[in-house]
Amino acid sequence: MRSGLIPSCLVALLATFVVTPALAQGQLSLAGSFPADKAGPIERRAKPVTPDNPIPRRTIYVAPIYPDEAAVVDARVVVPLRVTVDESGYVVEVRRLEVPLLGAWRHPLVTVDSMSSVFDALVAASMEAVRKWRYDAPTDGPVSFDVSISFSPDNEPRVLPPVPPPAIPPPSWK
Repeated sequence: MRSGLIPSCLVALLATFVVTPALAQGQLSLAGSFPADKAGPIERRAKPVTPDNPIPRRTIYVAPIYPDEAAVVDARVVVPLRVTVDESGYVVEVRRLEVPLLGAWRHPLVTVDSMSSVFDALVAASMEAVRKWRYDAPTDGPVSFDVSISFSPDNEPRVLPPVPPPAIPPPSWK
């Protein structure tokens, strides 16, 4: 999965938040981005996800918990993560990715700077849950792939479907 595709998907997702009737009742603020964490040693040696080495099937799922800090400001945030699964299907590394326009909230006294503790709580909740997930053993592990978790005060946190990589055009015969 290509992480370069995530920003446009997230912008589109946040655009849906802006037109949601419940949000029309108050001011909605949008935030910048999370800082990215560095790749760990296992992610650096991970094999690429390909049609022959797909993202394995998740067999154990633990839902993230919407933190109280986020509920206070009605935070709507998409947390992008890079997950690395070892040869046995255990999540061995999780890190946050840097992507723009990840958060929205409604509270008159909250600024982008003061939202950092809310973002940190949402990232921590996401990472805590993802570390408990299990997958089938990958065909050729370890593998790393991106996962995005959407938080909203109106819904349970949910894993967004992965963005498929662009189709590779067939070679042109001249």
